Amino acid sequence: MAKVFWTLLLVVLNVGCDGTNVAPETDADLEAAAAGVGKEIQVKYFITEELKLSSVELTPTGGGNFEGKGTDTKGTEYEIKIEQQPGAIKYT
Repeated sequence: MAKVFWTLLLVVLNVGCDGTNVAPETDADLEAAAAGVGKEIQVKYFITEELKLSSVELTPTGGGNFEGKGTDTKGTEYEIKIEQQPGAIKYT
């Protein structure tokens, strides 16, 4: 009985951990990884926290760089240009 329990437990854990719930990488994410810079979701989080924005929309421009818009809690909209180098994010 114990062998059946452990076998079923292993089957359930193995099936539940197949990785299908992980979001697929985008072309921009793959390009960023090749350039040694952050992925779009990482950059978006950084910019949102750094600039205290309530929403951010980014468009990849190549090489791990982005352009987009952000809105603060008062509704003011900002245009953002982000350039990345390994270990550094510059924004204007």
